[in-house]
Amino acid sequence: MQIWGSQGEVMLKRCVFDFRQVPADAQDEAVDCIKGARVYFDGCVFLGCKKAVLCGNGDFPEEDKKGFVHFEKCAFIRCGRRCPEAQDGVMAVMHNCWVHDWGVGSFDVRTFGARVSAGSILYVMDCLFSRAHGIGFKNSVIDIANQIGEHVNEHGILHAMFHPWQAMKPGAMRAVDLGKDGKARVAYWSNIRGVGRSGGTPDVLNTLMAIKEACPDITPFLGMPLDEFFVSENGRPWKK
Repeated sequence: MQIWGSQGEVMLKRCVFDFRQVPADAQDEAVDCIKGARVYFDGCVFLGCKKAVLCGNGDFPEEDKKGFVHFEKCAFIRCGRRCPEAQDGVMAVMHNCWVHDWGVGSFDVRTFGARVSAGSILYVMDCLFSRAHGIGFKNSVIDIANQIGEHVNEHGILHAMFHPWQAMKPGAMRAVDLGKDGKARVAYWSNIRGVGRSGGTPDVLNTLMAIKEACPDITPFLGMPLDEFFVSENGRPWKK
């Protein structure tokens, strides 16, 4: 789906983008926000998308500086990357969202959760990032090689040599990935399992239940409600 700035303000509410049965080589972005698009996602679920949402596609950098994309109570489950990605000056906001197992079952060349680069800013508030599964040895090697390549493309080979961890950091640990000239403002978010350092701790249960209430019932897609799927993958981190 492509959403253009010329369409005015667009709202996508309680939508499910299920790409799990679509081969990776037949996919691109599930949603592409182009040329200054102003989009509000409310209670949307992304399943198995190779690339979930791109905010600013690189073809219209001047127009995209006027772009604004807001994600409210959305879930990104086992998408490859771009959960979401903001670039070219687009401002993006994630509030009360859950990103889970990026790269698992939808890997192409590299993986990350959310990402911001090229003059964009991403606000991440009261969001949950979790991992329950790995992407396998072969995909991990491919991922790291391409993370290095992306770092060299953005920063140059000398920067990669003197900052090897930044270049080689596995995608599984890139919950919110910072590209060149990207800014992220993170407040009260929590890595539930297997991701790395946390930027704060929201009320996990309340955040989860708010997402469940806003999103359509995913039982037909995952065989159980959203909260039960969360527990089956992550346990109950709100219990001490």
